[in-house]
Amino acid sequence: DYPRASHTIACNDSRLWHQWVTIEGYGTYYCHDTGGMSSNVIDIYMDSYDACIQFGRRSAKVYIVH
Repeated sequence: DYPRASHTIACNDSRLWHQWVTIEGYGTYYCHDTGGMSSNVIDIYMDSYDACIQFGRRSAKVYIVH
């Protein structure tokens, strides 16, 4: 399965790997990958570098979907 915008996130928290999570205010994503970021950081996959830069860094609550 390949990463897709509006679907895939990466994080370093092993509890979230291969889980569906809801990021409050942004939607539901699948944690498909790890990343080089620090703890308590989630990287949302986007279509382009420019989209990532425009989105920037934000704070949000994250919930595992059961």
